[in-house]
Amino acid sequence: MTTIELTAEEMAFAGKIGFYRDYENKQRSNIADYDTKRFNLTSLQAHRLGVMCEVAVGKFLGLDMLKQPPEVWTGFVVSEHYEFNKGPDILNRFEVRRANVRTSPIPLRKKDLEYSAQVVQVYVPYTQTADGISVPTQCELLGWSDSVEDWPKAETPSWSKNGQARVVHNKRPMSDLEVMV
Repeated sequence: MTTIELTAEEMAFAGKIGFYRDYENKQRSNIADYDTKRFNLTSLQAHRLGVMCEVAVGKFLGLDMLKQPPEVWTGFVVSEHYEFNKGPDILNRFEVRRANVRTSPIPLRKKDLEYSAQVVQVYVPYTQTADGISVPTQCELLGWSDSVEDWPKAETPSWSKNGQARVVHNKRPMSDLEVMV
């Protein structure tokens, strides 16, 4: 596991971008396998945590996510840059998945396989409070999966409604991820 510390500026940025994504996604439905009720989070909270995870992975890759153009990372209004948002989250190669608990397997989607994505799993140790959630500035990169190599041996989880998702239990260490950015 690798821990990435985000700055106050990166946290504020993740919060702002998460707000924009939440607003934009109110007009669309989630993918079939994404069940927000399982996570005990509001849509806004989930979007903000998701962007936080993407910023952490970008930082691990050596990128300054606050200054990336849409062809590297579509961090802002996605509908205005949809042509860049069809593949994986970062560099059209790295897909970021937030884990609700550290022991969760890495979920793979058929789309990951189609793009030969490296799927990086990130955990944010937030806590539920009476007012919402308390979020630390650290993200834990739990490991990664090579979608092409791991798909054939991955399991179809019980929550996959259409068979388009699988899970990988054996996470590869972050030190084995070939960055090459």
